[in-house]
Amino acid sequence: MRACVRIYSMMSMHEEAVALALKVDLELAKAEADKVEDDEELRKKLWLKVAKHVIEQEKGVKRENIKKAIEFLSETNNLLKIEDILPFFPDFVLIDDFKEEICKSLKDYNSQIEQLKQEMDDATQGADNIRSDIGALAQRYTVIDCEQDCGVRH
Repeated sequence: MRACVRIYSMMSMHEEAVALALKVDLELAKAEADKVEDDEELRKKLWLKVAKHVIEQEKGVKRENIKKAIEFLSETNNLLKIEDILPFFPDFVLIDDFKEEICKSLKDYNSQIEQLKQEMDDATQGADNIRSDIGALAQRYTVIDCEQDCGVRH
């Protein structure tokens, strides 16, 4: 089976490789999902497939499952976030179990929003400066003596 996974991978059939690898070995599936470097969307899709498998296969205590799922997020090198894997959990899972990870995600989004606000403020300031420069150009003039050569030849 490992040989089939390798062949699928060599043929760039990554989804099939990960699906088959999940039947053989979780670590092999993770390695296959991580191999895709040039297509971020496909890589995320593969990691989601692995995440779903991890969450569905865990039969232990709910809190252990959640802990393992959160640990799994760190293995994806920030490719997946908590909101990506929440749909894979049963509806009756308490949100308290995800409190830390949700707070971390919200802090990340807040810092991204603050960065975007700063970029917008900078762009607005730049636009105001350009408008001011254009207004100043409209008021600019030069006095030319009637005897002075203006540089335009006819």
